Amino acid sequence: MATLTLTELQTRVRQRADLALSDQFIPTSELTIYINLALSKMWDLALENDGQSFIPYTDVPFTAPTTAPNLYALPGVYKVLSVQLWDSVAGGVRRPIFPAMETQIPGLMSQQASANITFGAMYRLSGGFGLASTAGLQLQLFPPPLTNTVLYVRCVPPAPVLVNDTTPVMFPNGWEEFVVLEAAIKCIGKEDGDTRELQRQRDEMAESIRTASSSLDRGSPERVQDVVYGLVDYPWGNGGW
Repeated sequence: MATLTLTELQTRVRQRADLALSDQFIPTSELTIYINLALSKMWDLALENDGQSFIPYTDVPFTAPTTAPNLYALPGVYKVLSVQLWDSVAGGVRRPIFPAMETQIPGLMSQQASANITFGAMYRLSGGFGLASTAGLQLQLFPPPLTNTVLYVRCVPPAPVLVNDTTPVMFPNGWEEFVVLEAAIKCIGKEDGDTRELQRQRDEMAESIRTASSSLDRGSPERVQDVVYGLVDYPWGNGGW
């Protein structure tokens, strides 16, 4: 494991791109942008594979919709890992619910029922791109939930954005080299330099990250997921416990 600050990453990028510390062709502010873009790209590489993730997750509980009767805003969420409803009838446990197909939504919304474990709630995700006022990730629960229904969203945040040295980043097993190479390529490319060798090294590093991120727990590999266990077929779609 390596823990690096923004300044340390900047120094390594300048060394790899053969830039003098006094070189103003790539100002520090621009170099910081390249590093953060590279971090975002590496973040996506680590999330490409299913399974146990190198990126820590968080559980976000909701007790009421945030905008519409069935629409939940998910600020600060990049990707959702699972959605669960609190089942008080079964003795206070969380029950996973599954995504709804577009063709199932009209039937789910036309029923005179509320989202709960017995009925068979489902969800749909959207958003994340567009105007800042409307593009946040959103979750729709079908049908609308009962009052005080507790919804848990297990999710991962977006990649960190480095602005100073107060938030160092921990990289497993040399992964920081991907960030260094990706940012160095952009620096050299701005000067119309030859980046082919660095691109080759970056691509090798990217493949290593993909391979490693699919096997965090070597002793207990992932299994086929049963998404229909305990479900009951309803006229308007699959659901229910």
